Amino acid sequence: MLSAFLLGGALYEHATWYWELQFLGRPAPGNFWLIFPAAALVYLFLWGTTHVAAWLTAWEAAYRGYRLPKAVVLRGLYFHSAHYLPVGLAAFTTTAGYRLLVHRDVFSIASGSNYLVVLCCEVLLGAAYLFMTYWAGMRNMMYANR
Repeated sequence: MLSAFLLGGALYEHATWYWELQFLGRPAPGNFWLIFPAAALVYLFLWGTTHVAAWLTAWEAAYRGYRLPKAVVLRGLYFHSAHYLPVGLAAFTTTAGYRLLVHRDVFSIASGSNYLVVLCCEVLLGAAYLFMTYWAGMRNMMYANR
């Protein structure tokens, strides 16, 4: 849930930055409470992704002849969900930090393309990190259940 709030906060900060960019620096409406529905959507997305990954992993394990039912995989993925926290923290820190630095006139609004490149790199590195940690855990579970 904490990761969902961090990622929802990053979504809110990024959407607010986009609003200000489109309307030439005019402040976005102060709808800070929108973080809660954003966090709920992120939580539902993470929950759905976790269940799809559990189903696919159990299917692959059965195909390879391993005893790895979906319930066991799901338990492993719930343990793995702690790895969402550093990804959410990095995303929130980048989005909120950039907006803060723009408002303090450390960066100009023209540096938005650099911000987007950094954010895209974080998405790629976060996805690689999550996949590597997922694969390490699932590989160990598969070989333990031969």
